[in-house]
Amino acid sequence: MTPALIELVELGELVEVVALTALLLTPGCGAAGSPVRPSDPSGHSTPSLEDNQLTTGSQWLELIGFGLSKDPDFPPCAPLLVPYDGTGVVTPVDLARDRQEWVARSSRVGAGNVELRFHENGHSRMGRSVAGTIRGVGVNVQSGRDNLPLRDVRTILAGPSGIGAATVEGTIAGVGSFVLGSMSGEIRFSDSFGNSSTCSKILWTMQPMTGFPNSDDAE
Repeated sequence: MTPALIELVELGELVEVVALTALLLTPGCGAAGSPVRPSDPSGHSTPSLEDNQLTTGSQWLELIGFGLSKDPDFPPCAPLLVPYDGTGVVTPVDLARDRQEWVARSSRVGAGNVELRFHENGHSRMGRSVAGTIRGVGVNVQSGRDNLPLRDVRTILAGPSGIGAATVEGTIAGVGSFVLGSMSGEIRFSDSFGNSSTCSKILWTMQPMTGFPNSDDAE
């Protein structure tokens, strides 16, 4: 299994269209800060990451489980249709560079304690492939519509049997600051009433808050 999401998902062409559409419709993409390059203690300039650069600072991390799926690579979360508000979380994180890794951590009180770490590990059809880990709890802070109440859902990210960290794969797209990929492990979505479902694999995206609907909610 390759790191490129386009090769991970049976509906690869649809994923490619979704990713490219998200990039084209992101007015503030890449505007959240200057592109970051790895620091070099010797004082010499570090080669550019070319077009596959992320911007540091405030990001929206989106985590999407499948309620219904015929794709064997992305089995549905079980039990179906639990919790009531679905298996999707949009949570704020702060992205920083730590030597050769990108690190994203929950950035608001009440939003959880997610820690996502990943590094570039090659090229894919759509950009640079990445791999890493994620652990912790991510609380949804996005309703999805301005006139709807906040959805009551959070996700708990862990490795198999709930131990350790979940694994992360993905792609930094060729333009803009946008990452799309998959996470595998024991990933639970739950609500405040204790209703929960478990997923073995989910989709994830990350992009600057300035390029995401309802980004004013971060204030």
